Amino acid sequence: MRRLSIGVVVLTVFILILYLTDLSVDIATREKLVDSCNRIIEEEQLDSDTISCKRVVKIYLIREGIFMFLFGMIQVYFSRVVFRFARSMSSISQYPYPLSKDGDDLPPTYFVYASQGVPTADNWVPPPTYNGNPNNIAVTSDTKYAENAVNHA
Repeated sequence: MRRLSIGVVVLTVFILILYLTDLSVDIATREKLVDSCNRIIEEEQLDSDTISCKRVVKIYLIREGIFMFLFGMIQVYFSRVVFRFARSMSSISQYPYPLSKDGDDLPPTYFVYASQGVPTADNWVPPPTYNGNPNNIAVTSDTKYAENAVNHA
């Protein structure tokens, strides 16, 4: 998960660099955008008194800048969320049982093994079993209800 979070952060930085490059190229070529707008107005024979190409280009650049800022902040927020989640996951122990100091695994917390150490093939004790009947309902009544349900169906 840590590698994924680092990948998300790197990808976010590259996308922000791409946005800034695109916006800076648009700002640098602002006069070309104004010229192309004037050409379109002349070709379409629109009223050039009501349409100001400089104003249209200025509004376009402001809109693009706001869009890139908002979208970039959302990306930075989510990459930070992923990064912090990965960091919190790395602080959680991966192994559910504590390890001994000399490198050997400690015996499980099952009380039978606490006195004798790690079980072997000769002295292991099976764990308690669950009978599936937590309310101690008699098994005969279970079968009786099951038979009634089958007979009435």
